[in-house]
Amino acid sequence: ALRTLTQLSLVRRFVLTGLLVLLAGLALVGTWVGSQIEAGVINSTGVVTSLYLDGAISPRLQSLASGGALEDADRLALNRLLTGSQLGEHVVALKIWGREGRIIFNSPDPSLVGSRFVMQRPLAEAFEGAVRSRVVDIDDLEDQLKNPKWSRLIETFAPIRAQSDNSVLAVVGFYQTAQILEREVRGAQLRSWTAHAAVTLVVLILLTT
Repeated sequence: ALRTLTQLSLVRRFVLTGLLVLLAGLALVGTWVGSQIEAGVINSTGVVTSLYLDGAISPRLQSLASGGALEDADRLALNRLLTGSQLGEHVVALKIWGREGRIIFNSPDPSLVGSRFVMQRPLAEAFEGAVRSRVVDIDDLEDQLKNPKWSRLIETFAPIRAQSDNSVLAVVGFYQTAQILEREVRGAQLRSWTAHAAVTLVVLILLTT
């Protein structure tokens, strides 16, 4: 292969090298653009979800401020959010933890209500007032969230504050499909690859004519 390469003319070797650089550049640019788009979408998802929670879910959890349990009417209203709204088209699970870290609502498995598990870092940070979103691969999902319909989910933890003193009353965990995210990443990568390839080919043509 090396001997064949040395027998090529200088122009052909230049073009071949340029094509190899083009392919390497496409891979690097596509990977970088995909990671940037994914990070931006995840951050915006966290912000939008937090704003939605303030309006739709926060009023349903205020009974917890006095140490009471989640009322049946509020539990029914939370279930309706997943079945009778546009939000339910993308949200596959909704979980709520109380101040002590005990599960008070779990849409995929209601039998876990009242249980306590080791608190992961994103959940702990949400109890401190932060909004945390991340993409979770199917291998890292709990069994109750695994489904052949998706390979990844966007996990968002957002604090719910008490109206009386603005303290963190509970933390809501949203699990949304990553289909929109994956579509945006693929579209951005395709556009970047097209632009990068067009510019590189033009440069190669100009240098070899």
